[in-house]
Amino acid sequence: MNSIRVLHLCSYYNTSSLYKNLFDSLDKMGVNQDVYIPMYKNQELVSSYGTVHSYSENHNNITFLYSRIMHSHMRYLLVLRTLFAASYIANKRDVKSYNMLHAHSLLFNGGIAYVLKKRYGIKYIVAVRNTDLYVLNKLPFYKPFANRIVNNSEKVVFISNSIEKRFNALMGHSLKSHAIVIPNGISSDWYTNNTHYCKKDGEPFHFVYQGTLHHRKRLPYVINIIDCLNNNGYKCDLLIVGEGPDKTEIIEQMERCENNKSQIRLSGWSNSIDQIKTNYLNADAFIMLSYDETFGISYIEALACGTPIVYTKHDGIDGMVLPEQGLGLKCISLEDDVIALEEFISNYNYYKNGTNKKTFSWDEISVDYYSLYKTL
Repeated sequence: MNSIRVLHLCSYYNTSSLYKNLFDSLDKMGVNQDVYIPMYKNQELVSSYGTVHSYSENHNNITFLYSRIMHSHMRYLLVLRTLFAASYIANKRDVKSYNMLHAHSLLFNGGIAYVLKKRYGIKYIVAVRNTDLYVLNKLPFYKPFANRIVNNSEKVVFISNSIEKRFNALMGHSLKSHAIVIPNGISSDWYTNNTHYCKKDGEPFHFVYQGTLHHRKRLPYVINIIDCLNNNGYKCDLLIVGEGPDKTEIIEQMERCENNKSQIRLSGWSNSIDQIKTNYLNADAFIMLSYDETFGISYIEALACGTPIVYTKHDGIDGMVLPEQGLGLKCISLEDDVIALEEFISNYNYYKNGTNKKTFSWDEISVDYYSLYKTL
């Protein structure tokens, strides 16, 4: 098997553990990886790996190159930043020695890949993130630059069907065969040592939410749904685990549910994976009705623990899971969504038995990336 050598362009590495998991899994498959992390001069290294420049333990095929080369005044000068970063990597590495480039965002990292291809003819794939959509929506004059990046790439990677649809709508055209959907993943540890609690007759149906207390998550709406279910004779409770800017609003909404206050509880966030898993394992369903969701890693964490999910139709993870793994709500009519959840509770075993029919382990998802790399 011929060795594959990839240069990752990953300015977000410093703030997300997703990349660590992907690089780890590709490393196990023998992929030679260099990771370029362009940074601002005053930016701190806060990586899941620890100190990036000294990290090499058990990763013989990964090399990190980080650079504090950008000034803060360049933040809004996208093209200048891409040219600056592309020149830096070209001076530090033999770009032609790589089989391909993997740009982990469209506008900045993809822009670097686009410049390097124009200079050296190196192929690249590019990912589209929710942040890219936000920037393109706020600053539409970047759309021609974005089009040049995607048109010169080998493939455009979306982490969900909803992100692809939103991108096509924003840009006014479809990428068709040029696009590929590869979801985010989680560590295989999420799938081990899971003992789900056994529901007793007469016990309430337990919902759990874990995440940021932010208006995009529609938690007041979720609270209303639980309140309505209880008023309709369905014994339900909801545990909300998290912190965030809308905590006060959520507490106020909880207070309005006078007849069902004891069924809705709020708990602070825990960074303990064991505690997070315990919350999933002790629940009958994980519920997060967010909008403009990039993917929603919490959904697949819950599924890994054997807990069905309730999500928003046409958003986030919709289309990435099997119908028997959870329920998608339209979040348009409270009455319709309550009825749908009543049917979900009545047919719970159908969903409970479907949780393990499709998994999202990084070890499995990295195979899709490896197959993609081999075709270029």
